[in-house]
Amino acid sequence: MFPNTLLMQRTFHIDALRPQRSNDHKGMNCRPSRQVREAANPTCCETRKAQGRISEVTPVEESIVTASPSEIIGMLHLIRTSTLADILEEHGFHGAMDGRIRCVVNPERKMVGRAITMKKALYQPDAPEARLSSSHHLFLVLNEAHPGDVLVIDAQALMDAASFGDLAGRAARARGMVGAVCDGAIRDVRDLRSTGLSVYAAGVHTSSGLKRLLSLDMNVPIRCGDVPVSPGDYVVGDEDGVVVVPSAMAQAVISAFRAEQTEFGEAAFIEATGDFLAAMKRFGRA
Repeated sequence: MFPNTLLMQRTFHIDALRPQRSNDHKGMNCRPSRQVREAANPTCCETRKAQGRISEVTPVEESIVTASPSEIIGMLHLIRTSTLADILEEHGFHGAMDGRIRCVVNPERKMVGRAITMKKALYQPDAPEARLSSSHHLFLVLNEAHPGDVLVIDAQALMDAASFGDLAGRAARARGMVGAVCDGAIRDVRDLRSTGLSVYAAGVHTSSGLKRLLSLDMNVPIRCGDVPVSPGDYVVGDEDGVVVVPSAMAQAVISAFRAEQTEFGEAAFIEATGDFLAAMKRFGRA
C-alpha cells in the first residue's frame, strides 16, 4: 500500500460527483450537487462569490513529490499510458513508444517496472561480436535482474528473427521480473503466456537469432520504439502501448499528475455538462 502522504491528495472517484439515488426514493428526480452545478456553470459560481455566499479558492501550486522507487511504481499503476504520454509531452519529453509495439503476451496485465536494457544488431560474420551467442548479453543481463524489472531490447526493428522467447521468459520469471519490451520480434508466445510476464513487441517470428542477430551490449542507454531508454527508467505498458518515464523525471511526473487531479477533472466536467468542447477549453486543450 502507499503512504498516506501519497494518498491524501488523490482525486475523489468520479462516482462521487454523480447524482446519487437511494433505494428508498426510486423514480425521484435528484439534483446534481452544488459542486457539479458550479463546475457546469462557472458564471453562477462567480455570482455566488460576488454575493459572498462562497469563498475564493486558492489554486494549489504543483509541488514535487518525494517518493521511493516502489512508491513511484505504485502510483504509475494508477495512471494510464495515454495520460503519462500527455504529461511527458508537456514536460518536453516524448515517452510513447512506436505504435507498432503492442502487447503480444498477457495483454490483460498492466506492466510497470524499471528498465534493464540490452542491444542487438543484424548479424555480421566479420564482427567481433559474431563469436558470441546471439543471446549472450540477454542471459547476462537477466542474471543481474531484480524483482519488478522490465527487460527492454533494442533490436533495431529487425523482424527476421526472435530476440526473446521461452527460455529467456523462464529466466525472467525466476528473477521476479514483470515484463519485456522489444522493438523487434519474439517467439514461443504460448509458452510465454504461462510465465505471467507481459511481453510487448513489434511482432512474432518463429526463427531464432542464431546467425541472424548479434548481441552487442547490456545495461547501456538504448533506443526502443524510437524512445531513449536508460537502465533504471520506469517502463509502463497497457492496452494503449508502452511509455517510458525517465528516472530523473519520475518525481515531477507524479507531482504533475496529482496537480491535475482536481475535484472538477475533465471527465467529471464532461459527465456533468455533456459539452466536450467546453471541457477542452476549460482545461487548456483547445
